[in-house]
Amino acid sequence: MTDQITTSNKFTDAIGSVNEWIAKAMRFFLLGLVALVCIQVVARYVFNRPFIWSNEVDIYMFGILLMFTAGYTYKRDAHISVDILERLLPKRVMTIVRMFTYPLVFIFLGVMIWQGSLMAYKSMISAERFSSVWAPLAWPLKFALPIGALLFFLQAFSKLIGDIRFLAENKDKITEDEK
Repeated sequence: MTDQITTSNKFTDAIGSVNEWIAKAMRFFLLGLVALVCIQVVARYVFNRPFIWSNEVDIYMFGILLMFTAGYTYKRDAHISVDILERLLPKRVMTIVRMFTYPLVFIFLGVMIWQGSLMAYKSMISAERFSSVWAPLAWPLKFALPIGALLFFLQAFSKLIGDIRFLAENKDKITEDEK
């Protein structure tokens, strides 16, 4: 049993570390996005010479940033949620309630990984381009969807393991807020 707990701790720590490392790398990506938007504003409104490619690069960068940091955001419990129940219910009860939501999360993310991978692969094979004057390749952005969904899936699985561990360690205990 101790070996299983150690293995699960290593797994959950590794998933959390990967998502944290990616989030740290994305900070620089965000700085690049902010710099690009500032340059774009100056070019458009000061010099009256907008870049034809800047809007699509903004969308590319934001899409990648959004997808690659979803797992980290989930790890930090920073997603938008309705936490009325969490405030009213004891932690152990809320953990049990959360156990019922995991299958929905895994199904949703599994479909995103599966369909996103198919969409990105088809886009890469056909050398699909976005319809614009610049016409950049679409597949690099489309691959952000299944990769980000996979990172989110792994983080959700890690949280599931943590919740199972919490329930197992506290199965006979009644916490103060449950009395």
